[in-house]
Order: sequence, then C-alpha cells, then structure tokens
Amino acid sequence: MGIKGVLGAVGKGVLGVLTSGISDRIFDFLDSKGLSPEARSELLALREQHAFEIAKIEQEAIARELEAASAVIQAEARSESWLPRNVRPLLLLLWGVAITANIFIPVIARFWLPELKPLELQDWVYTLTAIGFSGYVVGRSSEKVLPLIFGNGRK
Repeated sequence: MGIKGVLGAVGKGVLGVLTSGISDRIFDFLDSKGLSPEARSELLALREQHAFEIAKIEQEAIARELEAASAVIQAEARSESWLPRNVRPLLLLLWGVAITANIFIPVIARFWLPELKPLELQDWVYTLTAIGFSGYVVGRSSEKVLPLIFGNGRK
C-alpha cells in the first residue's frame, strides 16, 4: 500500500467520522442539549475546513509520490548499466510470453496430452497486457520520433 492508500484510508476514516451520519447524530445530540445556531454553524464550518485540509494534504502526498516515481524512472533511464534500463521491457516480454505460452502450448501438446487445457484468464489480464504493450510501444516510438520532428534529434 503506497502513501496514497495510507492517506486515503486515514482520510476516509477521519472524514467518515466527521462527515457521515455519525456527525449528524452528534449534531442532533448537541441540538437536543441546547446547541445554539451560531455554535452549530461554527462547528459545521470547522468540519468543512478540516475536510478541505485533509483533502489538500492527500493531494500533496499523491503529488510527492508521483514525483518520486518519476525520479526513479528517470534515474533508471540515465543509468549506464543495461539492467535498470531493460527491466521494464524484460518484464513486459516475459508477461507476453507467459500469456502466449498459455494459449499455444496446450494447442501444440494436445496430440500427446489431450487433457492439457489453457488456463482460463480473466479479461483484465488481456486488457492489462494490451495497455502495457501499447504504452511501451507508443512511449518508445515517441522517444525516437519526436526529436526528429522538432529538429533536435538530427545527426
């Protein structure tokens, strides 16, 4: 669970207590004990202010997490070693080979092992694979083509 997940859980917990039916019950209880309308509006304003502050803190944490992830990817790309630069493509290749092997090995092996069937993969696996391959191809292609289009990649 990343920072976003932790802060989201904390924020939902705090906001849930402040803005859910529980806070309405608290206000009903305070009204029954003689809470003045001025005090009620002041408490409502405080509740909204705290909810806004929590949302702001969550957004700042998400932005910092994204900046850190971007810095890691940039450091991998600038690395002189072959391994950090090629880990993502290799994982994508292994993922694609595993899915392809799941389909084609049972087809080929059915002559020797008729009971061997492909694993039934859920649709999200294929969607994730398509997004991964598409993102990789578009990203790598744009890295090669954009410098040529804008003129700073001419040799």
